[in-house]
Amino acid sequence: MKTNVSRYLVSLFPFVVFLAIAAIWTSLTLSGAPQIVPTADGGNVASIVAAQLYPDRFVDDPVFSNPQNFHFYQTLMIPAVAVLTRVTGDIGTAFMLMGLPLLFVQMVGFYLLGRTLFGGRLWPLVLAVTSVPPVYVFAGELWGMLSSPLTRSAFAAIFPFLMLAALHIRKSWHIAGVMLLCGVSIYIHPVSAPSVALGILAMTTVAKPVEVGWPEHLAWAVVGGLLFVACAIPFALGFVGTFAQSQSGEVARVLTETLRANVGGQYYSAVLAVEQFVVTVFLSAPVWILLVWVAALSAPFVLLARFHEKRVLLLLAFGVGLAIGSVGVSLLDQGVALLRGSHPIQIDLIRNIRFFVPLLLILLVWMLARWSELPSIRRASLLLGSLLACVWWLAYPNPIVGQNALSRPVVSVAEKQLLQHLAVLPAGSRVLPLPHLSSSEDVSLLALAVRYEALQPTAFLYKDMNFLSYSGSDSIAQWYGIAEALRALEDAPTAGALSDIARETSAAYLLVHSSASEAMKAAAERVGKAASTFGEWTLLAVD
Repeated sequence: MKTNVSRYLVSLFPFVVFLAIAAIWTSLTLSGAPQIVPTADGGNVASIVAAQLYPDRFVDDPVFSNPQNFHFYQTLMIPAVAVLTRVTGDIGTAFMLMGLPLLFVQMVGFYLLGRTLFGGRLWPLVLAVTSVPPVYVFAGELWGMLSSPLTRSAFAAIFPFLMLAALHIRKSWHIAGVMLLCGVSIYIHPVSAPSVALGILAMTTVAKPVEVGWPEHLAWAVVGGLLFVACAIPFALGFVGTFAQSQSGEVARVLTETLRANVGGQYYSAVLAVEQFVVTVFLSAPVWILLVWVAALSAPFVLLARFHEKRVLLLLAFGVGLAIGSVGVSLLDQGVALLRGSHPIQIDLIRNIRFFVPLLLILLVWMLARWSELPSIRRASLLLGSLLACVWWLAYPNPIVGQNALSRPVVSVAEKQLLQHLAVLPAGSRVLPLPHLSSSEDVSLLALAVRYEALQPTAFLYKDMNFLSYSGSDSIAQWYGIAEALRALEDAPTAGALSDIARETSAAYLLVHSSASEAMKAAAERVGKAASTFGEWTLLAVD
């Protein structure tokens, strides 16, 4: 009886660790309502939730007054946050709480994947824990979890389960079921699904059962691929409908250049993205982390030559498919665009090279698990596994250990008071944050929170470019005109120019951050009245 209880407790221990990590991580990122989401992408998702829950509050919003401007962005995370909001009463808090289940599910998935590949409990536990910290692959893209969850975090949580499904194929017709699961994953994160699905299709194609001939097996692979494509078509049509197709002439050219400057050239050049991947992941890492990556790169050769692990070929096949689905497709798209003198159809698939990070981690831990079975190393297994986990968490800061690179300080009392004040203003009180384009995240993140926390429309946000361009909205031309006017205003702030912009955007209030120039503040004081100060922010009613 005692033996059974002990085994049960041992088997339960990893899941207790995962739950504890997820709970501590999430609790450290919460600051109480009103909660500001510490990433701009997260703030946009929270804004979609706000627009869906309270459409009457956004009838005057330049983006969220028209569902067509954001309906292209479909992910299960949006309804999940909406449901959780009914419990918390605060959209920002509900969004941040999503981190707990996503972290827990991701670690459970990698733990089970490790159990399947190399057995035991220690090394699967190490794999699960090392899968969490954020590892940047190039500017603006990463694998792992930030201080707040993202829609890509939701896909990271299901990723190991998709790999598990592919590894458990026993009959050729099972490919159809696995690829159908990949198709469903489109609803989790439309950007991640295609490249991962192509990797899994390559993986399952290689895994031909002995009793089945190649023609039959390949036929089922084609069926699986077609099932995925059938699921992906609606989303593909949405994501390729950029402003490059909806606008023409000078507006399209400038908007493309603006988006390119905003996201970086790596999204428009697969070669540059790969170069940045190598520099960011390998060459910029401390020597001791570089040695870990070198070990990971050597892992498939060691596993094949030393331990005769044939299943490594499946992961290598996945890597080939992933490379084609991220780098290969992007190269082809960019090459065709260059020949035609046009813009690429999409700029997102290159982001999926981030999945090489968990792939290398799986191979690394798998190799260490096999080495630790040798009598000379077995006794040091616990020390070696603990060392790897600790080194990883120290090298890649996060809310628990160190400060995440995209973490935002806890929301100040003044910011909370500002959002609460805005929330009680008459519905439809358009707010114009200034400066409109700032290097300070404090400005852009609070400006986004005006929508999902105060439930007020904004007069203009620079970040709205993404919604309007991806949706192919006609409003992008108006957005561009206002952006140009604001850019000129910041170069030479005058009360007359600011008054014209406030009138054009129907702004009821100016929200001026302390980082604005003195000339901008003076212009705002002449245009607005009845100033109220909330820490670094000043709110003025427009005359």
